[in-house]
Amino acid sequence: MGEEKIKSFEKIKQRLLRHDVLSSLRAAILDGTFKPGERLNEKEIAKQMGVSRGPIREAIMELEEEGLVILVPHKGAFVVEFSADDVREIYSLRCLLEGFAVKIAAKNINDQDIKRLEAIIKEMEEAVSKNRLDILVEKDLEFHRELCKLSKHKLLLQTWDKLFSRVRLFLTLADQVYFEPNYIVSTHYPTIEALRKGDSDLAARTIKQPIIEVGEAVARAMEKETSEDKRAKVDLFWKSLL
Repeated sequence: MGEEKIKSFEKIKQRLLRHDVLSSLRAAILDGTFKPGERLNEKEIAKQMGVSRGPIREAIMELEEEGLVILVPHKGAFVVEFSADDVREIYSLRCLLEGFAVKIAAKNINDQDIKRLEAIIKEMEEAVSKNRLDILVEKDLEFHRELCKLSKHKLLLQTWDKLFSRVRLFLTLADQVYFEPNYIVSTHYPTIEALRKGDSDLAARTIKQPIIEVGEAVARAMEKETSEDKRAKVDLFWKSLL
């Protein structure tokens, strides 16, 4: 094996809470600084941040709970790697959560809520115009989280939040098969219109369809071989979610 590649971290000031260590390490995973399957060197990370290994170890344990890291006995911590099946699990759950959320939200949404959602879409458009795909992804997820908030279903939102890190990491890894930025923005307009009409069924369909398209496109791209029979079964699975 070659020499282990060392990342570069800014020193964490001692007066800051361990939350900053966690945020810094999480960001390095989500932005692709650490690649899937890569080992996290506690000693080197602690040295670069200027902290003891304790906070690093605590952060890694929390990242394991978020699904971003796996701990291998006697080997250390590694950034999680997604399989096609993992992608389908993440996106099918997201599909069910958000589809249910908008069906509830559509019944009680008001003009102020609509304006807030439109403002997020406007920020997505600006991100595309500046070629800031990182901001586009963040605003995309912000839009979907806002829909979950509008459902006023606390447990649903908590569940979505627990899924967030995996979805964010997935989007980082999916750049090569992610749809065109303008397409991503355009998928949000039909949901806005459905919500404005108070059509809960239409709102659910419009929010789930792009999730299914992106999820399945990436899952299939990750598979080395996909038989026609398996494709048919997968298609049936996604159709059951609509």
